[in-house]
Amino acid sequence: MNALRAGCRWILVGFAAAGAVAPAHADEFALRIGAGHPVVQAYVTLAKEFFVPEISRRVAERTKHTIRWTEAYGGAVAKLPEVLEAVQSGLLDIGALSLPFNPSQLYLNNYCYYVPFTSPDPRQVIKIARRLYDEFPPLHKQFEKYGQRLIAIGSSGDYNIITTAPWETLTDLGRIKIGSAGPNLPWLTGTGATPVQATLNDAYTGMQTGIYQGYMVFARAFVGYRLSEVGKANT
Repeated sequence: MNALRAGCRWILVGFAAAGAVAPAHADEFALRIGAGHPVVQAYVTLAKEFFVPEISRRVAERTKHTIRWTEAYGGAVAKLPEVLEAVQSGLLDIGALSLPFNPSQLYLNNYCYYVPFTSPDPRQVIKIARRLYDEFPPLHKQFEKYGQRLIAIGSSGDYNIITTAPWETLTDLGRIKIGSAGPNLPWLTGTGATPVQATLNDAYTGMQTGIYQGYMVFARAFVGYRLSEVGKANT
């Protein structure tokens, strides 16, 4: 495993809520929340372990209603590029979005992937992002175009590259293919590596079978997706 100090080191996570939700019973509302990534991803963990119980708690405390949740993570209802459309069509009421998988529909919201330099401090970048969303309505209008509203944002850690063979300098990457998602791929420009559009859900198999020889993602994913098992030469 070798670190790559990519220009942008964080992502936004949008919880996009659709319109009215039909009550399951007189005092109970049914909500469906989903994500393309499984719960091992930090933002999905937060959705499951904080967002869902926190909303349930607040509703119970402040109203006479309760919420019955249906949770569909890991692509159970919508795969990574499909979450935005799943909320728009009503398959999900709330979607945990990984923005690089919607580079066209949410191109303004993907701004963080094109910022040359950012801070490695997630608290600072969240404060900056919150200010941007407060001051620039067009960021919200991209969600509104699909009948949705941004509820929360989140960040990731620094990105790294893990490969099936060791490397020491960027020149060493010129002989291999590296997988990653959407807007991440331009970060490989100038390294000589061949970028491959890929999802983290398929990274283990992709490296194991040789479709590509490395993957670029934040280091937490190396553990959650067991990528060190196929990138042992670099650990």
